[in-house]
Amino acid sequence: MNSNERDIMRQCAGYCSTAERCVSEVRKRLACLDIDDEASERIISSLVNERFIDEARYSRAFVNDKFRFNKWGRRKIAFELKQKGVPSLLIEDAFDVIDVGQYAETLKSLLLKKKTSVKAKSERDLVAKLASYAVSKGFESGLVFATIKQLTGLDDEPLD
Repeated sequence: MNSNERDIMRQCAGYCSTAERCVSEVRKRLACLDIDDEASERIISSLVNERFIDEARYSRAFVNDKFRFNKWGRRKIAFELKQKGVPSLLIEDAFDVIDVGQYAETLKSLLLKKKTSVKAKSERDLVAKLASYAVSKGFESGLVFATIKQLTGLDDEPLD
């Protein structure tokens, strides 16, 4: 590594120290600095070896933050991580940070809050709007409809 690469390496180490980063984020930052591919890969490799970049750690932090603060469901979180190039196995392992009961309770809470602001013409319209909202937040449709049935008392009616 030449002195310019070492300087960029230190800069990237600082970048990675401020928050968890994945390889694609660092690669994108290096591309903005007009670093050639070989040097970029050497820098990324060094950052990984020195544990400035750890995609498993990044995935767990991402899942935790997006669930706790943004109230995203598993599907949306997984999609975003895949967009960042995180391997599927790491994504699946990262979901262990979400408690199943807390996940269901978060969905229920979101739906109850949304139910108060939805203007629906009928019960069917209400169900459709609630389901659309929850699915757009990344929650699984089966869980969404089961929770809506529980909240609206429509246990025996088909919702599709």
